[in-house]
This record gives sequence, C-alpha cells and structure tokens, in this order.
Amino acid sequence: MDGRQGVTGAESTPDGAFAVVELEFQAVLRMVARRARTPLGRNQATALAPSDDPEEVAWRCSCLLESLALHASGFRFRFQELAEPATAFARLRLAGAVLDGRELVNLGRLARTASDLRADLADCRNDAPALWALADKVGDLRHLAREITRALTPTGEPEDRASPELAAVRRRRSATAGRLRRRLLQHLDASRADGYLQDEFVTQRNNRFVIPVRADSRRAVNGIVHGTSATGLTLFVEPLETVALNNDLVRLGEEERKEERRVLARLSALARQHAAQLRQAAEVVAFCDLQAAAADLAAEYDARPAESGAEGELRLDAVRHPLLEDALRAEGETAVPIDVHLDGGNRVLAISGPNTGGKTVALKTIGLAALMNQAGLPVCARRAVLPLFRQILADIGDHQSIQANLSTFSSHVGALVRMTRRLRSPALVLIDELGTGTDPEEGMALGVAVVEFFRRRDALLVVTTHHNGLKAYAETTAGVVNAAVEFDEEALRPTYRLITGVAGRSGGIDIASRLGLDDEIVGRARSLVSEQSRLTARYVTRLAELTAAAADDRAAASRERRSAERASLDAARRREREEAEQRRRLDASLAAARLRLDREIDASLERLAGAVERQRLQKVAERARAEFSRRARKVGRAGATEPDRSSDPGAIRPGDRVVLRALGREATVERVDPDGRLTLAVGNGRWVVERREVASIVPVGQAEETRRSATLRSNSGESPAELHLIGQRVEEALEALDRYLDRAMLSGHHEVRIVHGHGSGRLRRAVRESLSRHPAVESFRPGGPAEGGEGATVARLRE
Repeated sequence: MDGRQGVTGAESTPDGAFAVVELEFQAVLRMVARRARTPLGRNQATALAPSDDPEEVAWRCSCLLESLALHASGFRFRFQELAEPATAFARLRLAGAVLDGRELVNLGRLARTASDLRADLADCRNDAPALWALADKVGDLRHLAREITRALTPTGEPEDRASPELAAVRRRRSATAGRLRRRLLQHLDASRADGYLQDEFVTQRNNRFVIPVRADSRRAVNGIVHGTSATGLTLFVEPLETVALNNDLVRLGEEERKEERRVLARLSALARQHAAQLRQAAEVVAFCDLQAAAADLAAEYDARPAESGAEGELRLDAVRHPLLEDALRAEGETAVPIDVHLDGGNRVLAISGPNTGGKTVALKTIGLAALMNQAGLPVCARRAVLPLFRQILADIGDHQSIQANLSTFSSHVGALVRMTRRLRSPALVLIDELGTGTDPEEGMALGVAVVEFFRRRDALLVVTTHHNGLKAYAETTAGVVNAAVEFDEEALRPTYRLITGVAGRSGGIDIASRLGLDDEIVGRARSLVSEQSRLTARYVTRLAELTAAAADDRAAASRERRSAERASLDAARRREREEAEQRRRLDASLAAARLRLDREIDASLERLAGAVERQRLQKVAERARAEFSRRARKVGRAGATEPDRSSDPGAIRPGDRVVLRALGREATVERVDPDGRLTLAVGNGRWVVERREVASIVPVGQAEETRRSATLRSNSGESPAELHLIGQRVEEALEALDRYLDRAMLSGHHEVRIVHGHGSGRLRRAVRESLSRHPAVESFRPGGPAEGGEGATVARLRE
C-alpha cells in the first residue's frame, strides 16, 4: 500500500458503514484539527474518515508510529504560514489564467514547506521510512520557491528585480514623479504670496498630481480642475505647465502595470508547469500536519496506536472517552478509565447498571476507539488491541420523533432493521438500551433474539440493558459476558467503573430517592418490589462488590510486582556500581605501581655512565616491560574470566596469606570477625576490610608477582596495529620498534604490521633481526600482496 488514499482521506467505504454521527466522531476530528498548524492540515483532519482496507489501516498505523517516535525524539515538522490553495489550483487548470501575487506567494510558501519537509525527513528516513517515501514523491520544488520569493514581496507585489524591464520603467516613473513634484512645489512657492491656495501641499485626483486652490480664486490658476472638496470650498487643479509631466507619469504607470502582469504571467506559467507537484505537495503537507497534530494529541492525552487484534480479540486497558476527557479537563477533572476485553470465544458484552452510571459512555468509548484506530488516530488507552472491522454500526440514544410519528420503540426497531439488512462481518455492533420502550417480557425476548442474530453472523456485539432476563441470558450462555457499571450503595452515586463478569443492578428506586422523589412514593415502590427481586438485587450488589474487590486486589498485586521488579533492578545497578568502583581502585593501584617501576628504571639508567651502555640497558628495560605486559595480560584475562574459587570466606583463617584487591598487595590475615570482616597486616599498617575485598589466597611469594604483572597491564593504553618506519635511520627505527612492541602487547594485539619500505633493504634486515630476538615476538613473516609485500613485515605476538 503506498498511502495514496491515506493522504487524501478519501477512501471508498459503503454508505453507513461507520456510525460516525452516532458516536460523535466529527467532534473528535475537531479536537485533532485544533492542533493542526495549517489550513491544509485542519481541512484534512475534519475530512478524515475511517477505512475498512487492512493495508490502508496498517499504513496509517505505521505513519502514526513513526510520527510518535519522531515527536518523542524532539523532531518537529516545519510549517510556514499557508492559506488554502484550492482556488489557485483551480485557476491553474485554465490555460493562460494569471494568478494574483498573493496566490503565487502562497504557492511559493507551499513549495518551500514541502521542500523543508522533504529535507527533514531525508535526514531521518531510516526512522520514518513511510513518511519519507511519501515526501520523496513530491520532488524538488526549491527552484519554484526561490523564483517566487525573488520576484514577489511577501504581500504579492512584484519586486524591481523581477525583471530588467520592470526595474527600468519604475526608475523612469520615479524620476518623472520627482520632476513633477518639484514643479508643483515651485508653483506653490510662487503662488503662496498671492493667497489663493487653500493648503500648501500636493495631492492626487484621478491618478494626476494637483494642488488645492480656493474656489473663489479659481481664475488665479491656469489649469484643469479635477475635483472639489466635500464642502465645495476647495478645487483640485492641475496647472497647465504640469500636464505633460502628468501625462508621462500616467503612461509610465500603465507600462509598469503591464510589466507587473507579465511577471505574474511568467510565474503563473512556471507554477502551472509544477501544478501536479504542487497538488502532491499540498497533500503531503496536509498529511504531515495531520500526523503532527495526532502526535500532539497522543502526548497530551496519553494516547497510543492500537495493536492489531489476533482472531478478533478486542482489549482496551484503561480506555477513556476523548470528548469526555476533554470536557472534564476544562473543569480540572479527569475521566474514569474502564477496561474492556472480548476474545475469540466471547463475542457479546452486555453492560447493565443504574441510569446515569456510564453505560452509554462505555458503549461510545468502545465505538470511538475502533473508529479512531481505523482512521489512523491514537486511542486514549494504556493499551489497545483492536481487530479491523468492515462496519461499525450503532443505535444509541432516544430517536423519538413527533413529526415522523415515531415512538422510542419504533425508532429503535427501525435502527435494528437497517443494521440487520446491511450487516457485513467482521462488524462491531453497539446497541443502547436493547429491548426498551415496550412490554418488559417482550422486550427481553426481542433483545435475546437480536443478540443471537448478530452472534450467528460473527459480529462483535456490545449492548446496554436493564432487563434481568438479558442479564440471566448473558450469565448462562457461552460467548456472552456480563459487565456492570459500578454504583456506590452508601453514597448512592455511580463510580463510572466498568466491572466485567458480573451483572449490574438498575437501582431505579434508590436513584429516584436520591434525586428527591417524595418519601411516600419511594416507600410504596419498595413495598411493591417482590421479595425475590430484592434478594436478587442484593445478590447482584454483593457479587459486584466482590468482583470490584478482586479487581482492586489484582491491581494492588500488579503494583507490588512492579515495585519489586524496580527494587531488584536498583539492587543490580548498585552491585554494578560497586564492582565498577572496585575495578577503578584496582586500576589506580596498578597505574601507581607501574609509575614507580618506570621511575626506578629511569633512575637506574641515569646513574649508568656512557651512552652506549645506556642504550643497551634501555633495550633491556623495554623488553622487561614487554615481558611484564605479557604476564599482566595473562593475569588480567584469568581474573576476568575465571571465578576466584579460593576466595571463599569460609576458607579464610588467621595466618593465611591473601591479596588485597584495592592495592594488589599481599597481606596476612590477623583476625576474622564474626560479621565477616577481616583484619589484615599490610606492611607496617593494619586494614579492616570486607571478605569480598580479598582477591585470592596465594602461596608466599606469588602475590607480589601477580601485583606487579597486573600493574603493568593497567597502564597499557591503546596502540594501533601498525607501525610506519619509512624514512627513519636504523638506530632510531629500532628504538621506535622496541617501544611500539611494548605498547602493542599492553593493548592486547595478537598481530601487528611494521612498514619499513623496500629501499636498500638495510632497514628491513635490521627490523627482522630485531624481531627474531625480541621476547614478545612469537614469529614474523613478510607482508602479503595486500599487506605491502616485502615493504612490510607482519609479526605475531606471544599470548
């Protein structure tokens, strides 16, 4: 599926396939539209329709998931200020039609926005492949955007740079207007003393520059009258000596307008060449704006895309009605979430309980969740699993009509007739107050028959009812599940929670009493209710209480389980931090020991006389370092991979020789405390440590060697796997080679390459002779064809 239909939202679905009116789906779309940033996105949001195409719904879900992931990462779409381009698109279809400047500026902004979206999505194409594939279809519109931006001002006026001809005619017109203005000002200066001017300013009438003259001094100015003031006291006169300049100015103005029209015609033709891309761009911008609005809605209302329900499973955990949530938030409150679960075996949910208890809201919540899923919108639930429905049919509310001569019962039956005739499974059918409006016994029988009709046709059915017969039918029939809206018996008010597995009590008499009905009426009503009905009501109430308590216990157990999991995770993290701290202290101790060794070697070298002897001993020292490194690396690997079986605290006794992890030094155990702590003699000092800080029990003499080897390993650092010696003298090359082999051993390299070049062969022979004597080198060979041939030597280091 390429998302063509998903972009426009114009899927072909059967008439009445989705109960968008009954479920107030348009109000949800208006919630989304309010969060859109462009009129294109708002229009697409309000025109969005659910789809019954599995591929289309899957594509929409993919786009929504990508949008939510981008939104969570901080990515935001860039939208410029846009107007609806539909009128401009219609005019572009007319050959030769010229768009005005504002329409062209809007198309330029549309092209720029689409180009920005395309560039932004190209940067995250791996994270949003579906959105990127959509944006990539638009192509590159940056040239069109640049042309329009260069030629027109933000208000749509052609710029001087739009064409050389326009710039030239504007310069001539400006110069002519300047000369005309100066001529008129000179006339004003010459005429001011005569007193026939009404005001001392130049103005315009009929696109010609004029001066104001008092009406009683008309003959004092030789010129053409172009108008009078509202009072008749002022005449606007064009002096004869300025007529030619005014004529030139009018002519140049006409030329300017013609040139501006040519500019607009050129830009309109350019836009017409890209009309198909621009229309695609408008759809992509609208769709991306819709996705951004849906992501904002999801973040604000803790909503998420639904998962695909296998084998018809419907599961809504902590689902909320979005419109109710929106209304309650405005009052500082939140909607009570409900849980709904129907699997492949249970296809009917019968919701019962008191009036004003939330049965109808629960019904609409389920329907809206399904509609939003198939429209590609997030569902306001902690988790949503929904199958794909070909139809979502609903009969909700009182449709009584005096004009149509319909009673409540007749209107409900009419709705049932329409649903049964057009049913196409898989379908979700929602019926409010099933069997109401007629004799209770007949209404119950009709309700059971309706349920069985839809069950046989594999529809998923949710009904609300007050009929005890329907409740009993749900309790005794496989595949039909009771659910009750909870009612607080003490406070006599609903809690709006939905409890699955138990029928609800209507509680009409209690509610009537709470609403203030006369006590005499309420008392008489209670006396008329049969004892069996009262017992049944009490049983139903008690069962509902037990079911609610069980649900609360399950929720509490779930919270405790999550708390225990978090505690276990925290403990594991603390252990990791403690182990990391121990490793850090050990590394610091090893580094200090290595530093002391280096200083001792350097001091010894300084004390030796003679440069030749010093160089010889330096080589010996470097080889000693390499041998220390090799042993330290073996010790490090052994310590990292083999558990220390000798550090069992139960095996430690006073007098044992152990290695202290923190210092890497050998110590003698002087005392073992009952709480497990050890008192150690370390040199001239005493240490009290935990048992886990003792690395191992070792024979006398072995601990110090282990410490020195580990010290060398900790100070190894990193070294590249290649050494370049080309251009160096033999002596300095061999010194560099010795130092490099030491570092390579410390870094853990098993094989290194020494590049010495071909040359005379003297450096190659010296390198290979040095390698043959070096204690860290196990073997060496000339480089292969891909390794430099005889110009390089590959050495294998000892493990």
